[in-house]
Amino acid sequence: MGKKLSWALKLFLILFLFGGLFLPVKATQEKVSVKLQVEIIGIKSSNGVLLVSVYNQANGFPDVPQLAYSKRVVKAQRDAVTLEWNSIASGTYAIAVLHDENGDGKMNTNLLGIPSEGFGFSNNKLGIAGPPSFQRASFEIKKADTKIVIKLRN
Repeated sequence: MGKKLSWALKLFLILFLFGGLFLPVKATQEKVSVKLQVEIIGIKSSNGVLLVSVYNQANGFPDVPQLAYSKRVVKAQRDAVTLEWNSIASGTYAIAVLHDENGDGKMNTNLLGIPSEGFGFSNNKLGIAGPPSFQRASFEIKKADTKIVIKLRN
């Protein structure tokens, strides 16, 4: 009987110690804060400001800056501007940029509806006859600092 108890005890210990490997594990996404650097290139003039909206959800992208995760207004500089967010949580983001040359706070268009001010999106994506979807413009921030380049279209 001592051998059976010993064998049963060993089996119990093996199942106890290694059984947890086969149990379903709830996946958790570790949230970390990293630096996001955004370089905006192709700025045709130093007139006006750049309106930069960072979204962490599809809702509102890119037309409702009030729903953006973060917004910045910076003085335009000819050719390029670099912005940094020093502590941004890991996740999925998309960015919209408008070069508001006349300072009216909106995208100006010509008579055909074609933008007359510079604009751009993360991943340098465009939609068909309009802005790209959040999914097309989105990028992942994980555990490392992230740098993206957005080329304005004029």
